[in-house]
Amino acid sequence: MENAQGPSSSMCGQTLVLAVVMLGLSSTLMFGLFRVSLVAQEKIRLQLSADMAVLSTLNSQANGLNAMALANRALLANDALAGQLNALVSETTFYRKLAEKFQKLLRLVPYAGATSSFIFSGTHIIEKALRKAATVTLPLVHLSNIALRKGQQTIRHLLPICSLKAARSTLKENMPQAQITIPSKTLVLHQARSLQQNLIEGDPTTAKTLKAQTMDRHTLRRNWSIQVAGFSPAKKTGGTTILPDDLLAQDKLRLKVFQRLGWRWKTVIRTESRVSDFGYQTPADFLSIDTNSGQTAFGFPIFVQAVIPVPLGNYPSMEVKLFAVSAGRLTYMRPSRTDEAYNVFNPFWRSELIPVASEPTARRIVPEVLLKEVRH
Repeated sequence: MENAQGPSSSMCGQTLVLAVVMLGLSSTLMFGLFRVSLVAQEKIRLQLSADMAVLSTLNSQANGLNAMALANRALLANDALAGQLNALVSETTFYRKLAEKFQKLLRLVPYAGATSSFIFSGTHIIEKALRKAATVTLPLVHLSNIALRKGQQTIRHLLPICSLKAARSTLKENMPQAQITIPSKTLVLHQARSLQQNLIEGDPTTAKTLKAQTMDRHTLRRNWSIQVAGFSPAKKTGGTTILPDDLLAQDKLRLKVFQRLGWRWKTVIRTESRVSDFGYQTPADFLSIDTNSGQTAFGFPIFVQAVIPVPLGNYPSMEVKLFAVSAGRLTYMRPSRTDEAYNVFNPFWRSELIPVASEPTARRIVPEVLLKEVRH
């Protein structure tokens, strides 16, 4: 009988060779997928870092504009305080003089003379207290105005430096190996510089209107009259006149007297007070923003690049250069009045990302080939 024989010796080991080949292909494929995923992860990280750098830059500018707006509102509030205190001084002086005249008239009337003396003493004490308060308070308010104006100018001058610093520090914090390209740095500085130049001193007419809108009605106008059967024998008028660098409060009482065959008004009491008499100088203008310059200075793109090492097993790592571009802009929107024009009197500035395609300056710093690749 013939012995049973196994497979031919020439076929031994073929499965092992096929397994080794398949293992090598699988390893190469898996390693390639790992490299692709690593590059994609770093690309996403770079893009997010670029977006955060843009938002950080714009947030620093928005915070600066909002701080200027709050300073303007504080200046207007200080001016309203000075006007109100000055108006109270003038009105109190008016009523003290009025009580003084009544005291002279009622001196011989029983009981009325003592009452009028008491009223006169009370108004005199109140007047002295208000004048003392104005003498102490208004110089301090004036110093506060100077500090607010200096703070505004400091923020204004530091806008370009703070903008670039915010972009660089944010990018360094999120992706240390990433760098802002030199054209991008130049564009950031140019945009911040343009925004800085758009901040101008407002015209006196606008400043006067803002002051009048901030002051209360009693400060601006305080009138009353006495009428008897349709006839008005006495009329009191008072108010505050807003001057370029001063606030003038006036109060006067006029009586109707028969003179030259007719009734005519005659001023019997007149008082006035100026805030400059107490060491206060009202701001002649306020920091504003040029609304005629358009919004071209409110947006900008940023172009970043990073070189990352990609491992190749036992071989030296290969470096891959990645690029990312992002764009954003400053916007102004008041929730209660969405149609309000942008200004630096209300702190409603914020930042937002925009598509790179909508930012025309992106072509200045990003090649067209890369722009198509990294465009949102």
